[in-house]
Amino acid sequence: MQTRSRGRPRLSAAIRTRIVQIRASNPARPKSLDAILKQLSEEEWRDLPSRGSVQKIVSDWEHLPEEIHQRDLPFQWHQLDRARLSWEASGWVAK
Repeated sequence: MQTRSRGRPRLSAAIRTRIVQIRASNPARPKSLDAILKQLSEEEWRDLPSRGSVQKIVSDWEHLPEEIHQRDLPFQWHQLDRARLSWEASGWVAK
């Protein structure tokens, strides 16, 4: 007997990561769930997640330790240490 999957397919790691990146892009003013969905749509992601899925991803991320939040922020050269990269590795990152 075959089992049927219910609902939507599981979200890819890529879109989950992008949701967190969008949310973390401005720590002082995190983007709302609707703003995240709008940006995903503008970036032309296929099979956009539901608002509830975005909420779950954001909620799970917000309950992680601050150390992990820092790693998910957009990369900036002057904060190379936040990405836990040495200056010696910066040449590799630039490629």
